[in-house]
Amino acid sequence: MSAGTSSASAAAPELASDDQAQAQRLAVALRMVQGGRAAEALEGPIAEVIAHYEQGPGSEPGVRYYCARDQMEALVYLGEAASRHVQALVLSPTWANAYFYRSSALTNLGRIAESQAALRKALALSPWNSLFLAEMGFIYEQQRRFEKSLELFKQAEAAVEFSPESMRQLELAHALRGEGFSLTELHRFDQAEAKYRHALRLNPSDQRSKNELEYIRKKRQEAKGQGGGLDSAAEDSSRAAAKGVAAVFARGRGGAGPAAAH
Repeated sequence: MSAGTSSASAAAPELASDDQAQAQRLAVALRMVQGGRAAEALEGPIAEVIAHYEQGPGSEPGVRYYCARDQMEALVYLGEAASRHVQALVLSPTWANAYFYRSSALTNLGRIAESQAALRKALALSPWNSLFLAEMGFIYEQQRRFEKSLELFKQAEAAVEFSPESMRQLELAHALRGEGFSLTELHRFDQAEAKYRHALRLNPSDQRSKNELEYIRKKRQEAKGQGGGLDSAAEDSSRAAAKGVAAVFARGRGGAGPAAAH
């Protein structure tokens, strides 16, 4: 897909450079959030990018807008729209990423309900974005709604089929770890272990999955009355790596945030 638009009709060629300018604004927002200026980023470049699309390229009445990272994802959306006899236009990922950045910044500020609302808007534009689906799973995880988080992480795993090829393995591993975490919290240890071992087959150096497998081993020992459990501080430390992409992205701890994805 081009940096501009993809639809059943020809894309507007003048949009490409403008869209790149919006993506550059988001890059500025990323640096601001990582530098501890999340509130300023929300009110500045993130709000500006969202307003640009809502008032400009994404404002035509009667059009169902989508955002896609590549042609495969774009074709999925156009196919869905055609089956519903809806006029659709697929834009580049920038608009949806702006909502994801908004969600990330809000998560960083502890404003989880607002973060979830922003993420819903990102998913409305990119319903098959594995990264966004996994992040919604993480928000449910924060709310300790583990059956719901598991459902979202499963959707994220399925959506990896439409992820850019360069991101597919990374996003699959992220979804698998999310499933594993939710399953562990639901005390479904055998299923959780299977998810983490799958993630390790993708990346044998995946320390987060190794940490979680060790946690599961300790919990099984505790259940058998053999002791050897983790104390609460060690437990929190070993499981911190299971946190969501938005928190990772916002706090600069590495991971598969939008900047890495594109």
